[in-house]
Amino acid sequence: QGQIAYGAEMVRERFVQSSVLFGLDQLIKGVIAAVTGLMQGIANFLPIPGLQPLVGLFRAFLKVAVGFVDEVILAHAIRTRADNPWASAEQALVLYGQNHKQMIKNAAFIA
Repeated sequence: QGQIAYGAEMVRERFVQSSVLFGLDQLIKGVIAAVTGLMQGIANFLPIPGLQPLVGLFRAFLKVAVGFVDEVILAHAIRTRADNPWASAEQALVLYGQNHKQMIKNAAFIA
């Protein structure tokens, strides 16, 4: 069985879970946009030189640091061949949290 066939089979098996995680991804992106938009608005009022680039850097950092949560959950469910998507998501989030230092370093490097 080739990689494409295997990938197609995994997507078929996890279609509902993938769809829910896509919705979660859109919700996360909306929350990040709201938080960073609020920070941008506050930064516009503050007369601090050099604040705008810092806000932009923080926005990029948040997108990277939080933006891949749904991909981590789905990858964990596929890797472990979990039958219970909620238990698998909980375990994936715990693993994500336990590795937060490395995730923050990676997000800072990428941003």
